[in-house]
Amino acid sequence: MNFDTQARLKPSSHSEKSRMSVAEYSSEEVLGQFLALYNGMDFKTEIENLGVNRFNASRRKRVQREFQGLSIALWRLALLKSFPNDSERFFQEFIKKSPIMNTHDCSGEEMHLRVSVYIELLEEKKDRDFLPVAGFLANVLALDEDDVERLRLKLSLIIRNLYTRIFTKLV
Repeated sequence: MNFDTQARLKPSSHSEKSRMSVAEYSSEEVLGQFLALYNGMDFKTEIENLGVNRFNASRRKRVQREFQGLSIALWRLALLKSFPNDSERFFQEFIKKSPIMNTHDCSGEEMHLRVSVYIELLEEKKDRDFLPVAGFLANVLALDEDDVERLRLKLSLIIRNLYTRIFTKLV
């Protein structure tokens, strides 16, 4: 192999290195990594940061379900960024195989709808701005907060932290 051939095979930039290493992951590895992360998420910290009383079980459960659906949509967003060519295939495989879509006392159809709504909300600004999603979430959860803007900012930070956690542990 001559120098010219070696130069063409070597990645010339950081993004090319990332793409080359990303191509090495199978869908089972990517899905398994997310399932492990997702199963470890209990959202206690996020729920406490929102001031949801631990004695209000129904509200805590509702907040948790919203965060579960949002986490799946955030994972899809991270997939789009890290696996632009395979993200949709990975996500559809997850939807077909995942027990998550039928658990937590809500039907699979409800979870599909919840995830779809968050995907649509994330579509325009992607990971650049989570305020529109935060505003929607604040309305859905009907949280008791006098300062709505403060609540939106708080939720936006919570969503950013969730996204960062998912993105950094993607593979």
